[in-house]
Amino acid sequence: MSTPDPRAIAAPYEEIAARTAATMARIDDEFQAEREDIAYYWEREEARAAAEAEPEPEPQIERTARRPRREPQQVDPSETGYYSSGWLS
Repeated sequence: MSTPDPRAIAAPYEEIAARTAATMARIDDEFQAEREDIAYYWEREEARAAAEAEPEPEPQIERTARRPRREPQQVDPSETGYYSSGWLS
């Protein structure tokens, strides 16, 4: 009895391995395309949600110019007739 050629024994298994690798690559490509579609969808959803969540800008109130504060004036009490103790009689 002669020993069979190892390449003849391995040939069917190598063919199965090659077909399996090709099938796995095709499936991986399909899943990659699906992952990209899902990522694109979520990017659009997040952008839409962010646009909806942005608060409306509050209306700007026009401010009028303020008059400058006047410094208190030192007034001679004899001119007003008022002293800290009250009115002069």
